[in-house]
Amino acid sequence: MEYLGEIAAQSGEAGIDISFVYDRTKDKRNIRSGQELLSLLAEIDVESSDDAPLRKVVWDVLNGYLVEYKRWGILKRLNSPVQAPKPLNLIVVTDGCTEDREDVEAALIRAARELPRLDIPEFHVGVEFLQIGDDEQGTKWLRFLDDRLLGTYGIRDVRILPAVAMLSVLTA
Repeated sequence: MEYLGEIAAQSGEAGIDISFVYDRTKDKRNIRSGQELLSLLAEIDVESSDDAPLRKVVWDVLNGYLVEYKRWGILKRLNSPVQAPKPLNLIVVTDGCTEDREDVEAALIRAARELPRLDIPEFHVGVEFLQIGDDEQGTKWLRFLDDRLLGTYGIRDVRILPAVAMLSVLTA
């Protein structure tokens, strides 16, 4: 969680947005401090939550960004003075034990294929899976997802951080 706190603290005025699979009422935008983020995370009780569709949240965030970028492209072609969307770094905090693994993979592939079509700059969109806990099956799935996305679909590679499995899908 320290990792997320550091990201929030370094985000400046833009802040970070956070969405929860288990309780979307806790979603919050423009978090600007590590303490604010950690306080919000402390309110979440994932132990008492049922398995939720991870794909839905992943796709909602990625698709929302793609729609925003598409809108910007249209306005830019019309010579409208609008700023390009800021880069997106989606950090998915999970134990890796979701029931909709194939759907998560499909959502990532679908979004990755849209990036070149929309002329989104290289490394403008990133997705990281931060594994909490030490579930062996969850770790295996995240590693499998990494290998499959890179090997089968050519989606950029990942990094695995010591003690915490982290999957970074940086798309071109």
